[in-house]
Amino acid sequence: GQFTCKNLLLLNSDLSVKTEKKKFSDSNGTLQEINVPVFVGGTGLGYEIVRAFAVQGKKIIAVGNFDSHCKTDYDNSTCNVDKDKLIASDVYTEAKSVMRMDENGELDMTYRRDAASPETKSKEGAVGHINDACLLKDESVIMVGEITQFDGQTVHNLVKIDAQGNIEPAFLANVNAGTDSEISKITHTVYTDVNGEEQER
Repeated sequence: GQFTCKNLLLLNSDLSVKTEKKKFSDSNGTLQEINVPVFVGGTGLGYEIVRAFAVQGKKIIAVGNFDSHCKTDYDNSTCNVDKDKLIASDVYTEAKSVMRMDENGELDMTYRRDAASPETKSKEGAVGHINDACLLKDESVIMVGEITQFDGQTVHNLVKIDAQGNIEPAFLANVNAGTDSEISKITHTVYTDVNGEEQER
């Protein structure tokens, strides 16, 4: 069947989209079986994911310029009579700049949620534009771009969050004022030093 993605797709080893067969009701009330993506999460149209990382627990961290997680709700979706197109019912949940999902694209509601209203609101995310990001071994994330604030704190084009999605104050202290202009790219390297120990930079 035809379907639209949400800036993220789960692929098979041959790079085809990983799908499954599900039954949907058409406008005549007839159940039709069509292939749909297994991965149901992503962002709405017009938003951008700049990086996605696989992390422990078969989870995915997505970083970009978006303000919500969009999930296709198959239980409330329908299809057309020709059973070649899904008429998706999408569910939006606020998730700004960085979100974590499980292997099927469901939003992780324990990651980067607002303390007062975790079911409906996320942390504030970036003010500005994220151009790139990298994932470190401890599952912390460094983001760069043209960023003036992150989660309400003043930053200067780069910021780091820990594995729980919180800003790392020590990193901000180390980079001091950051940069006075936009950062377009960040590179992360893991290597073995002369003592045989793995290092990253």
